[in-house]
Amino acid sequence: MAERARRRAQVDGWYGPLAWDDDTIDDPNAVPQTDAAPAGYTEGDDVVARFLMGESVVLDGTGRREVIAHLMEWTQDTPEEIGARLDMTGESVSRSWERIKRKARDEGRKAPWRRVYVPLRDMDLNRDDMRSAA
Repeated sequence: MAERARRRAQVDGWYGPLAWDDDTIDDPNAVPQTDAAPAGYTEGDDVVARFLMGESVVLDGTGRREVIAHLMEWTQDTPEEIGARLDMTGESVSRSWERIKRKARDEGRKAPWRRVYVPLRDMDLNRDDMRSAA
């Protein structure tokens, strides 16, 4: 039912609630405020790097995959933590990570892997233990 209403609103050119001023919404002659530019993707060659440095940019699908690949490979952040940065669920991040690895293998490239820092002073490993841990 809601999807049908959305389609009808789009076909009829209706505006959402944020397009109307609170003071004039009851006025039949009021017009919606539509001067705001639509949200678009941030342009530039280094959008992913800028996102990783903390700048507020909008990522497209390719950019999201690059960010996921970088954070999954080079940080100890959990998929849930990465998802929170990208407004995604941890499950979506994990699925995307698996697709990234599969695509690399299918293209004959070495699949990325998680690098996890393990402090040696807290562990007493011998060479056989290190091999099995790798």
